[in-house]
Amino acid sequence: MLDARTIITRVLEMAGEPVRGAKFGQLARLVEPQYSLRAYGAANLRMLITQHPDLAQIDHDEFDIVISKPTATPTVEAATTPRRHAKQIPRELWRAFTFVAPSVKRFYERATGKVLLFAEDDETLARTQEDAGFAKIESISPAEHLAFAQSFTRTAPEAWQGILGAALTEPFWFRAFTTALRRDQQLFLTWNRARTGWVQQRIEGWAKENDVSLASPVSVVSPVQQATSGVGVSGVRPPERARERILAAVSRMPLSELLTLPIPAQYWLESE
Repeated sequence: MLDARTIITRVLEMAGEPVRGAKFGQLARLVEPQYSLRAYGAANLRMLITQHPDLAQIDHDEFDIVISKPTATPTVEAATTPRRHAKQIPRELWRAFTFVAPSVKRFYERATGKVLLFAEDDETLARTQEDAGFAKIESISPAEHLAFAQSFTRTAPEAWQGILGAALTEPFWFRAFTTALRRDQQLFLTWNRARTGWVQQRIEGWAKENDVSLASPVSVVSPVQQATSGVGVSGVRPPERARERILAAVSRMPLSELLTLPIPAQYWLESE
């Protein structure tokens, strides 16, 4: 069985760009079919990667850890601002702030530590807004995301400012912007750190204002939860058929369930 250092090196070479934790495992099994964290004495992927700081480093986005080759310290001020580690902010609370859907209203329930999602026409929304037991969450708007990307572009190396600026004028600007950033690994990681720090500051400010502990466990529910049993589709081939089954399943889901799906920001930003 290949050693961990060889696996990490080959995975990053195969990916050719920063790779999320879930994707790392898939590529690692292509490199070494017997790969498992347990086989290398690691309780989780973070532990495995941090044992080899000369080969890889860990960053975060709103959904997962991001693994890449070591880079120099970023020069963008926002990326180097001391901040709370992303892992310390509950993931579901993070998603509540970055979930770009203005028609979805969201509240933090103090007694249970749950994030509640409401459609605008939900009859229980008005009562929740008046209840002191709930803290309203104002998500980060598409306009705020765009303004932050524009600010980042002004601090980027001069050679990149025109490229990034042009991407921001595209109809689907978020996808174009991040695609351009991925052409330079260090610049992409600098953006990722800067955006992470920006979101964290927003959440921490809200928590302080509303006297909410970020150390508390958080879950996401809708006031109307229907009991469901998941059916895996990972074994379905070809991929087109798997996509058809996923879309068919989504089309049958009630709105209360749809609002809990973790959809990447680029797709929400493009829909506005």
